[in-house]
Amino acid sequence: DPAYPGTVAGATLAGLTAADAEAVWVLQAWPFSYQRDFWSDERVRAFLDSVPGERLLVLDLWAEADPQWERFDAFSGKPWMWCSLLNFGGRTDPVGDLQGAVDGLNRARRAPTPPVGVGLAMEATHNNPAFFELVADQAWNPVEDVARDWLPGFVAQRYGPDRDPALLRAWQGLEATIYGARGVRVFPEQFNGVLTLSPGYRDLSEPERLRADVEGLVWYEPAVLHRAWADLVEAAERDPDLARGPLGHDLVEVATAVLARVADRLYLDVVERASGEGGADPARVERFLGVFTDLEGLLATRPEFTFRLWEDKAAAWGGDADGRAVMVD
Repeated sequence: DPAYPGTVAGATLAGLTAADAEAVWVLQAWPFSYQRDFWSDERVRAFLDSVPGERLLVLDLWAEADPQWERFDAFSGKPWMWCSLLNFGGRTDPVGDLQGAVDGLNRARRAPTPPVGVGLAMEATHNNPAFFELVADQAWNPVEDVARDWLPGFVAQRYGPDRDPALLRAWQGLEATIYGARGVRVFPEQFNGVLTLSPGYRDLSEPERLRADVEGLVWYEPAVLHRAWADLVEAAERDPDLARGPLGHDLVEVATAVLARVADRLYLDVVERASGEGGADPARVERFLGVFTDLEGLLATRPEFTFRLWEDKAAAWGGDADGRAVMVD
């Protein structure tokens, strides 16, 4: 029954207002995206039309990649917020589409029913800070061209007004590479390198598919990314104090972005060799496994990337010596 979702919406709202006469239902539009087989246009309209506008606020959670507001005519005129997600469960690589996010939000602003606000719906907050800061900034300072209008101010705020010129050059290179992921669907099931996706025997039988996957994760010129990384390193060497702050975090992030793709290539090399006539090559395997050792050493340089930090925070929830519950900032 296409009208049934409207009945469910009405009953849900009745329950909310029974508890609070002034209740506003903050509704995630996420099911409209990932359960499309059920949430047809007709069912969504029936659902939304059953809730008065003053009682509903719709969150378009993944608007930077899968905007539902365009599909449903800005949610039939109901109040809604444009939200970005990007980070699924903290597993996302250092990646993002800075200009694409701004373009998407600006397009929403020009809709007949524009969003009433901007939101962040990420599932973790400890990587890709530039992306989330850019989106949050749009609530106060909308921009058209990220590289021209926003990036210089971001670099000055992140590292200080008397910054090394190499830092801006570095971020211009990052915006042109890993943070210029135009048309790249950054989704766990579709955006996984060998570091975040368990290898399997299927790779040995389908090396051509593996090669296509590996090459699909590099949509930019690697030399530009490597130059940006070198600019960050050179700035840190000229001012070591900077590396104790956000620059240190960014150095690890960018190095991880590089090493993740190196791991993909070395793994592909192992698989193609093993699936050929020559069989597995222990030297190639050793070279591949060495990337993990390099990553361990790299991540250990910053506490926020270490497992011990998260383990200690989790243990702190168990209570102190007197059995009292404690929280760690």
